[in-house]
Amino acid sequence: VEADGKSLFRAAGIAVPDAIEATDAAAPKLPGTGPWMVKAQVPAGGRGKAGGVSRCADAAEVEAALSRQLALRLKGHPVRACLVEQTVSGVEHYLALMLDPAAYAVRVIYAAQGGVDIEQAGPAAFRLCPPDVAAITAAIAELTDGEPALVALGHRLAALFLAHELMLAEINPLFVTPAGCIAGDAKVVV
Repeated sequence: VEADGKSLFRAAGIAVPDAIEATDAAAPKLPGTGPWMVKAQVPAGGRGKAGGVSRCADAAEVEAALSRQLALRLKGHPVRACLVEQTVSGVEHYLALMLDPAAYAVRVIYAAQGGVDIEQAGPAAFRLCPPDVAAITAAIAELTDGEPALVALGHRLAALFLAHELMLAEINPLFVTPAGCIAGDAKVVV
């Protein structure tokens, strides 16, 4: 689930929004000052379009969203927990590392426009490279025109990907702000 992926990201030095995990609708101690995103934690993508992600302006809206989402089944999975996190804004990008066993390589995928409609955002660029942090970082630098914040984040993601022998590490959206990059979502497959 996203919370587990973000925990791995945080440990690798990848910025994620301040958040708490809630398992009931009782008034949680909210991170930051709001607005907040309430995200159902299930092992499936497409939660936003299925009603599992809500933007909330105040504590009452957070409680209502928690109550509603904790009663859902999304993509066949009961919602047992929700991530309540500080809203982030910035330019949305997409970055993923995917194992390509047939090529004995890592597929580095980047799109300058990320978000829930990534499939309609236009073609993403990709490179195949050896399973090596330096090679993956170089591919990310090439795909992002050497954008320093994206390259630094990509280096951390590559190190995490290889250290944990992941099959997939995906950030969508990846917010790029004047202060740096923040992983708005996290999808990892071990």
